[in-house]
Amino acid sequence: MWRLWHCFLTKTDSVIIAKEVEGIKYAYDFLKTKDMGDAMMINDILNVVTALGTVVAAISIISMYVLHRIEKREEYLSKVRSVLQMLQNNMEELNGLLNYELAFELVYTLLYNHSSQPCIRKLYEICNSCIANKTDEESSVKLIRSTLGVFGVSFQCELAVRYNELISELKKQSVVFYPQYKGLFRFTKACTTLMRNVFNNNKKFLLDEDLLAQFFYNTLIKDENKWPCFKDFQKELMDNLISILEVRRVKRSQKDVDNLLELTDIIYSVHIELSDREWKKLAWKNRKTQSKPDKEVDTVTGDLREAEKYFRTIMNRDRSNEYASLVQKIEDRNNSD
Repeated sequence: MWRLWHCFLTKTDSVIIAKEVEGIKYAYDFLKTKDMGDAMMINDILNVVTALGTVVAAISIISMYVLHRIEKREEYLSKVRSVLQMLQNNMEELNGLLNYELAFELVYTLLYNHSSQPCIRKLYEICNSCIANKTDEESSVKLIRSTLGVFGVSFQCELAVRYNELISELKKQSVVFYPQYKGLFRFTKACTTLMRNVFNNNKKFLLDEDLLAQFFYNTLIKDENKWPCFKDFQKELMDNLISILEVRRVKRSQKDVDNLLELTDIIYSVHIELSDREWKKLAWKNRKTQSKPDKEVDTVTGDLREAEKYFRTIMNRDRSNEYASLVQKIEDRNNSD
């Protein structure tokens, strides 16, 4: 009996447990061959062996269930660590895509798209006419504005597609964090939202007729530029648009992304070295942590602050202060616009 309990407590394989039962049955068969002169004793032994078989079967089932739960838990934590690594990798790749090449592709798609050519040629004629006739600013902007109304472009260039794929992949995979690790889920949501906003702000500028009309007047008509041909006009238009997108990125967007990358490094470093036991403890603490529902938070910094509530138990004071400082920088930068 003691050997059976030892097998269970040490999570012995069910095959070994079965062998122990076979040993008991063998002992019983041996006893039956002896002339003990007491049938009652034989029956008692038979009952004991039967009961032991039932107990061993139950122990075997329970042990298999426990091992199954342990295995599933290990698989889940492996997936959590994998998505955490993906978060850092995707953020770094997204940052790498935010450069001159992406701006070039967006502007090129806008200006050299087949459907945009009639609009660009009309703009060329209007600019030359306004310069020649010395048309005032208000009238010039109005004429340009009427021309831009026919723009209709889908930015499906290679880098733009890759950029959006990385965000979609991260957003899809982040569901593994919920509901066990809500802090990581909220943090990933903030990352994908900010990175998508950076890209959408560029698209919004390129398709904002009012902003573009004023921008074209300032860069094309105000200085009374001359273009020998349409291709020269188109090239200057492209250079000007790429330049303004890069200025907008360096002035604000890139700073937000840099701060977010620093936050990602902090979150990655405090989570990736946690043991399975520490991950389990963190999940228990996450369930007890109170935060605002998603629908009540409508800013990136709001989500970052709600996520930080779940990280407090594993971040030291220095890391917590650094995290809060970086979030404040992003918030101050956006409030000043």
